[in-house]
Amino acid sequence: FILIIILSSFLSFQSFAQSHLNAKPHEYVIKLKDPTSYQKNYFSSLGFEPIKRFGNHNRFLLVKNKNTHLSSQKVIQKLTKLSPVQYAEPNWIYTTNETTPDDPSYSKLWGIKKAQIDEAWNYSTGGAFPIVAVIDTGVDYDHEDLQGNLWINENEIADNQIDDDQNGFVDDVYGYNFLSNHGFPLDDNGHGTHCAGTIGAKGNNRIGITGVNWDTQIMSLKFLNEYGSGSIDNAVPSVEYATSMGAKVISASWGSPNFSQSLYEVIEQARQAGVLIVAAAGNEKMNNDALGRYPANYALDNVISVGASTNCDLKASFSNYGAYSVDLFAPGKNIFSLDLNHQYKSRSGTSMATPHVAGAAALLWSQNLDWSYIQIKERLLSSSDFIKGLQKKAYTSGRLNLNNAFLEVYPPRKLPIEEQNWQKEQYILESSHPYENDLNQTYTISHPGASYLRVHFNQLTTENGYDKLQIEDDNGEILDELTGGFGSFTSFGVKGDTLTIRLVSDSRDGEYGFLIDYYEWY
Repeated sequence: FILIIILSSFLSFQSFAQSHLNAKPHEYVIKLKDPTSYQKNYFSSLGFEPIKRFGNHNRFLLVKNKNTHLSSQKVIQKLTKLSPVQYAEPNWIYTTNETTPDDPSYSKLWGIKKAQIDEAWNYSTGGAFPIVAVIDTGVDYDHEDLQGNLWINENEIADNQIDDDQNGFVDDVYGYNFLSNHGFPLDDNGHGTHCAGTIGAKGNNRIGITGVNWDTQIMSLKFLNEYGSGSIDNAVPSVEYATSMGAKVISASWGSPNFSQSLYEVIEQARQAGVLIVAAAGNEKMNNDALGRYPANYALDNVISVGASTNCDLKASFSNYGAYSVDLFAPGKNIFSLDLNHQYKSRSGTSMATPHVAGAAALLWSQNLDWSYIQIKERLLSSSDFIKGLQKKAYTSGRLNLNNAFLEVYPPRKLPIEEQNWQKEQYILESSHPYENDLNQTYTISHPGASYLRVHFNQLTTENGYDKLQIEDDNGEILDELTGGFGSFTSFGVKGDTLTIRLVSDSRDGEYGFLIDYYEWY
């Protein structure tokens, strides 16, 4: 009964949200009862910023709602109650009914569809702002599919060996090469160009692919060498440059297990300037809660840590994870994007997931230029799709959904059951310690009549990245997959009265295994 109520409420909200497709966020058109008595201050005092009047006799008024936390439905209800207002409606967007770009390899971009970025193009396909800095191996700024989407320092004259804008950097037209200390951040690896393509390959130009943003400004900053390696002394000024030259989103598809105080400080300075850092969680198959990877693990609210998911909405086998340290997942396996010399190729990694989120942040920000970095971050995280296979692998247990972010749709994050309603049953179930090699063993727990089941692990340790413990429902669907070391914790609930645990190991030495000391049912 509880489940029905919550789902009904959610579906009702979702139906309303769907009915407001193709409207400019937070903008409303008002028809005035008496245009001659219009008073601008009246609407301003109530939290509505008048933008313009239009129509014959200026009988229509366009306003922007300053309280962005209210739903469209509540805003319209509030407006229609005002005495000068005859009616109010969203500021609808009309299009040519075609939001699929004509780029010939668009069909290869499964991540665009999985994260519903293509649906978000109903509201925006990008814009000149915000500027997105790709700090990486550089960018192939001669690539045909980036033309028109490159940031250009208009105060600098190319190739004249003069610091025209007196910012301390000579000939920094497209950005800067901090590795070689000159103004030509050309990519010699392909990694940075691939990331730039996901963020902003030019859309609808009948060439190659499209990025998350059809139109954008990509600032190229190189500190990684041709082998994809770089050091702090070049990373720090890269972040400083991006901040000082106006970038609002930084895409950082790189990292280290070592905490750097100097890098932390410049990212903190970027935070003070309102810059959002989107960082890769790493590809070591590790739990970042325990070991950490930086800059993704910095405890700063302007950092988004991104894991990589597959087209089946599972954690990519290589991806790091963390129930507290990783914010969300995004498509990161077999991602098709740009390569050097006007080419295209597929790559995999949290490096490929990160630009999906950086691009999404830029696209959302392009329609909400007055928002802060924290508003962008919170919207992206809270609107991510709750994915069973990602439970406890990220703070949101979610995968990026940009359409939800535009629609203000917030999927439920957990089972609709209050904690006090779970019933506890003492139950000991354990593997051998250590468990055997080449194992594929199942253990089943049943409680007849239960609607949901979950188990409490007193201890769980498997060989990180190689052995795994899966939790499956009665239909054999994998709801959670755990690898590495964990302390005492409770699994997510499984719908039904039967839960199956599967322990899978390879031919190498086993770890402790698991010990369950009780289960809970509802």
